[in-house]
Amino acid sequence: MSLESIRKEIDAIDESIIELIRQRLSFSTEIAHEKIKNNLQLRDAAREKEILKKYIQIAEKKGIDKKLIEKIFMLLIEGSVSLQEKEINKGDKK
Repeated sequence: MSLESIRKEIDAIDESIIELIRQRLSFSTEIAHEKIKNNLQLRDAAREKEILKKYIQIAEKKGIDKKLIEKIFMLLIEGSVSLQEKEINKGDKK
């Protein structure tokens, strides 16, 4: 494969990643509504720890650097929490 064709493949993968992140964030909004409805805390440290542990183990089995996966999922979690916080605050203003 040429450099250009490899880059096109990477671009297509990156676009897929963006779409998956969009889908994940839409579920985060739904989670925020469930947390409001059930009077739950914004953060669930045990769940966050569980997610990180699970995906780090999967990454290691696939030969992916665990620090990279940890950083990616920390960013995803923080983005999710931020979105949930906005939804919850929006609900408080009603």
